[in-house]
Amino acid sequence: MTPAGQYFYQHGQDLLANYNLLIDQTKQIGEREKDNYTLKLGYLRDFDTSEFLQAVTEFSKKYPEVKVRIHSGNREELFRLLRDDRIDLNFSDLRRAPSNKYVNEYLTSSSFEIVINRRLVRGSKKITSHKLAEFPYILIVGNSEKDSELEYCRTVLGIESNFKLVETYDEALMQVISGADIF
Repeated sequence: MTPAGQYFYQHGQDLLANYNLLIDQTKQIGEREKDNYTLKLGYLRDFDTSEFLQAVTEFSKKYPEVKVRIHSGNREELFRLLRDDRIDLNFSDLRRAPSNKYVNEYLTSSSFEIVINRRLVRGSKKITSHKLAEFPYILIVGNSEKDSELEYCRTVLGIESNFKLVETYDEALMQVISGADIF
């Protein structure tokens, strides 16, 4: 081998060793990052959580290397967490126009439920939305959300009636069953 060939061979071996070390260390860093990845989810406190928790359970079984951290909150709290990059996904209802800054996916739809004490409609089988507007309402809402929920009901839904605030669905049903002049 010529002196130039020997020089090239020796330094080529060093380069290959460094290259292999670079590849191995990069893979190790990637594996550590993968092991330490946390998926941060937010869900609306008022939602029925059974489907959400089932989905999280199935995800955790399929991807055990991903830690899942769950935050519950009201709409504004969750939006702030999303905006501040403190959650990755937000499961909530749509109260504001979808932002182009985020990917908005519609996962399901739900309906509103109206429960009316029979005494209030006396013999009617049908009731118009205009007649509904005359009744007082029970609004199921936590203390921290009451102002924003009242504003939403009045400004967006156009309900001007008086509201009785309760924190649970069961509490609302008890109000209706007990014959209070609210639904």
